[in-house]
Amino acid sequence: MKGRVHAVSAFNQVWLDFRDRFGLTWSLRMREQFNRAASNAGWHARLGWSGLQGPKEEIAQPDMLRTLKALLKRFGPEHPEES
Repeated sequence: MKGRVHAVSAFNQVWLDFRDRFGLTWSLRMREQFNRAASNAGWHARLGWSGLQGPKEEIAQPDMLRTLKALLKRFGPEHPEES
């Protein structure tokens, strides 16, 4: 299995970058906030430690990525080298 490459969705890439950069405490808080927003929006998908989980047709929605990015805005630019 060594050398195997897995495709990562744009959503999961943003989430994993944040999680790895800010650590457990902030990641758990952001996951809680995203899941609350998803529930309020009527989405069945949920954000887990490894990324978005749920019905494939639902997790491809661009609204979910926009919601995640909106929640993460307080932590600075998406790509720090852009600032």
